[in-house]
Amino acid sequence: MRIDDFDSVPAHVTSSNGTLRVFLEEGNFLVKIYKDSDLVWEDHISDLQWTSFGNNNELIDWRIEFWDDILGKMISIHYHLVHGSNVLIVPVIKDSSDNVIESIIDECNRVKSLGGIPWTFFEGCYKFRDLLLKEGINLFSIGESTESIFPYIIEKEY
Repeated sequence: MRIDDFDSVPAHVTSSNGTLRVFLEEGNFLVKIYKDSDLVWEDHISDLQWTSFGNNNELIDWRIEFWDDILGKMISIHYHLVHGSNVLIVPVIKDSSDNVIESIIDECNRVKSLGGIPWTFFEGCYKFRDLLLKEGINLFSIGESTESIFPYIIEKEY
């Protein structure tokens, strides 16, 4: 996902597979990642490089700052927010019981409580289509949902 201030800092930010990633198309920046108000990671990146921070699939808001080291000044801030974002829950199902569906619905309700828009996709999810849609959970369809941007992709075992 492109950051809002892409013209100043041509960067992309994603959160998937338990990792927050920042990719820079061009330039040279010190990237600082904050969880709440705490600095949790910083790294220098330049043209076509990326940095990442293992976030353990935490569904929280992140603040990412881009600094010019030479000038010693911040160039841009990107807020990677759950509120208003599509969140794709990709469960890795170990057990085929009804508890798994309940757990997925609970996780999606947590997304909604944070202001996010829940989506899910897993093998056999279409058997539960009516229930999931009734719960306000969107179903990801390969080939149909490609116009949707997913700032957060949460992969978790159930």
